[in-house]
Amino acid sequence: MSIYEDFTSGDFAKSTKKRLPICFCLDTSGSMVAPTSNGRTRMQELNEAFSKFITAMKSNDEVASSADIAMVTFGGKVGVLQNFAPVNNLDVPEIEVNMRSLTPMGEAILAGLKLLEIRKEGYKQREFERILFCLANPSIHIHHITCGLEHKEGDAQRQT
Repeated sequence: MSIYEDFTSGDFAKSTKKRLPICFCLDTSGSMVAPTSNGRTRMQELNEAFSKFITAMKSNDEVASSADIAMVTFGGKVGVLQNFAPVNNLDVPEIEVNMRSLTPMGEAILAGLKLLEIRKEGYKQREFERILFCLANPSIHIHHITCGLEHKEGDAQRQT
């Protein structure tokens, strides 16, 4: 079964608001139980930061009315934790670690880009920014990938 099976482009024909699809790729591999410098686990830090980020997005009227959020997890395998939904409708889940697992980050990034591409088909307007965030073990050194319309899948700009 494909992780894209229940995923649709959405129906935005009635909406005139510019949309901002954002896909988060969240590391759930075993390395996320490692402690940080403040004694908390990497997963505790990820959960707190992710929750604060979503809360900040909801508190900004412009972002809250335009952002659509999806979540892809990677730890052992890649999965879609949350299909695209308006940020205001999003309940932030407590992300859990998949112990003794690999870190298929590359596969998760490709899955996130595919979800963004599918979502793009549902948008009426041609110009919008697609954003993919990758929240992972900090020793991996990849934190934010922005994909503009001029880039093809797999041709993302890497920013650290």
